[in-house]
Amino acid sequence: MRICDLMHKGVISCYAEDSVKDVAQIMEDHELRSVVVVNERGEVWGIITYREMLLHYREDISQLKARDIMRQYRVEVDPLWPVERAVEIMKRIRYYHLIIVDPNVGTKWPIGMLTSYDVVQYMAQLEAGHFQQMLKLGESPKS
Repeated sequence: MRICDLMHKGVISCYAEDSVKDVAQIMEDHELRSVVVVNERGEVWGIITYREMLLHYREDISQLKARDIMRQYRVEVDPLWPVERAVEIMKRIRYYHLIIVDPNVGTKWPIGMLTSYDVVQYMAQLEAGHFQQMLKLGESPKS
């Protein structure tokens, strides 16, 4: 299995100068656990996940910029690599959201995202939405 077969195509991003409050709103609006931080050319600069957000709990996040809390992202992940290589990277650097870049354009433009959740779904051979279906199994029938 290749990374491109499991990854989410496209990414939701913000700019380094966006407020963390705006980033939190983006996460909420799109039901995301991470947002890619890009520079003015649209190239990957960093990533903000729930982890980075939680580190700033009780702070005035409207005064913080994305650049202030993002994790710099220096990993280049090719969509044609096997998933096993992505898992090794996740384990080694403890990033559980890998930003996939197009190796053919010469810039670090993000084209997709592979998360640990995607890998676990693949490991369990579950299709998207299956967890939601499992949760409904415990409901009592309506009369």
